[in-house]
Amino acid sequence: MKTIHRNQGFTMVELIVVVAIVSALAGMAIPFYNSYVDKAKLTLSLSALSILKKALDSYSMEHGDYPGTLDFSTFPIKMVSQLPTSP
Repeated sequence: MKTIHRNQGFTMVELIVVVAIVSALAGMAIPFYNSYVDKAKLTLSLSALSILKKALDSYSMEHGDYPGTLDFSTFPIKMVSQLPTSP
């Protein structure tokens, strides 16, 4: 009896379909990722502003007035060191 050996593997059409599906999924995921990154940056900025507000209030309580400029050398060191940095 004669056995027929079939070539194992994927056809070009199957590969193109898979690439198209993966591309479509990536196209939908990128805007969600960008939105997530924007929200993270906003949260980081709000956190930095909150810490800066606490530092300004601390300065105001110690000196009776807010500083004329934002010279960080006059702020309490622990407050300035808590400011988050950009990722």
